[in-house]
Amino acid sequence: MNENENQGFDPLDFWLAERMVPGAWENLTPEQQVALAGLARAELGFPVLEARNRDALDFREVSVLSLRDALARAFLAGTGRHPS
Repeated sequence: MNENENQGFDPLDFWLAERMVPGAWENLTPEQQVALAGLARAELGFPVLEARNRDALDFREVSVLSLRDALARAFLAGTGRHPS
C-alpha cells in the first residue's frame, strides 16, 4: 500500500494545482527571467536555465534544503518582501 493512499485530500495539493501555470517561464518578463536565472546560478549551481540537451549539463543533484531556500527566495521576491 502506498503511504499516501490513506492520507486523503490535501488542501495544499489543490492550492498548488490551482496556481500552476503552463508555460510559466514564457509568461515572465525578461527582468524576472534574469532574476530567477541569477538565483538558480547562485543557490542551485545551474549556470543557465536553458536546455543544453546533454544530461550532464541539464541535470544536477540538488539538496532539498537548497531547493527549499531557492523557492522561498523566489516566492519572497515575488511578494515584494526581500529575503535577508
